[in-house]
Amino acid sequence: MREPASVGVHMVYWLIMIVLLVIAVGSSLSQPPAPPGYGTHQAETNQSRNSGNQENKSRETFWQRTFSDPTAFFTFVLAVFTCVLAVSTFFLWLVTGTAARAALRSADVAERALTDLERPFLLPSLPPVVFEARRDQRNREFLRYGFCNYGRTPAIITHRDAKCVITDSPLEIPDISESTVPNLVLAPGEKYKWEYADLIRISFNDISNIIIPSDGNHVSLSPSLPAGKDMYFFIFIRYVDIFKRSHDTLRCWKYDRLAFRPHEGEDYNRTT
Repeated sequence: MREPASVGVHMVYWLIMIVLLVIAVGSSLSQPPAPPGYGTHQAETNQSRNSGNQENKSRETFWQRTFSDPTAFFTFVLAVFTCVLAVSTFFLWLVTGTAARAALRSADVAERALTDLERPFLLPSLPPVVFEARRDQRNREFLRYGFCNYGRTPAIITHRDAKCVITDSPLEIPDISESTVPNLVLAPGEKYKWEYADLIRISFNDISNIIIPSDGNHVSLSPSLPAGKDMYFFIFIRYVDIFKRSHDTLRCWKYDRLAFRPHEGEDYNRTT
C-alpha cells in the first residue's frame, strides 16, 4: 500500500529538478548582450574589479553566495533533493522488506494449510467378530484388523506392528518393533486388512452359537483369560505423505464382554 506513495515522491523529485534546470538555463540565457566596446573596457576594468570582488565575496555569507549565484543555488537545491531521494529510497527499501516478509509468512501459512488439510489420515479398525479360526485350520486362531485412509492424499506405509498383551493393570505400552512394510500405498478411501495370529499361548473357546462367524468357513472364538488378567491389543503404523512428512498412529483396545473396546488414554492413542 505504501509503494505508490514512494513512486510519487520520486516523480515529484524529478519534476522539481527539471523545473530548476529550466530556470537556471533560462536565467543564463536571459542575460542582456554585451554593448559595443564592452570587451575593450572589460579588459581594462577586470583587474580593478577582481580585487573588489574578492573583498566583497569574502564578506558574503554562505547563504548570500548560495542565493546570489544561480549555479550555486542550483547545486544547493540538487544536494537537498538528493538527500530527499536518499531518504525516500531508504523508506522504500523498508517497505519492500516488510512486504517481502509478509509474502513469506503468507506462503508459509498457505503451505501449512495445504499440508495439514490435504494430508492422509490412517486409522485402524477391528471387526465385530474378534477372534476367529478357519474350519480347515482350527489350530490357527487369528484376529483381523485393518486400516483405512480417511485423508485426501495417498499414504505410503513404511512400518507396521501389532501386539496382543495379557497383563495386570495398570497397562504399560509394549515395545513396538516397527516391522517394515515395503511399497504399500493406500489411496484416499482405500482399506487394507491384516491377520494377527501370534496367539499360541492363549486357549480359546468356540462361541459360534453366540456370535455368528463371518462366513461358514470360520468359527468365532473367545479367549480363556487367567483370573485377574486383562487383554489389550495394540496397533501401530507409520506412514509418509506426498510432502515427505512422516506420521504415526497408535491405538489400543481392551477385551471386555466378548469384544475389544477402545482403551482411553493419550499414552495409548496418538496420531501425528
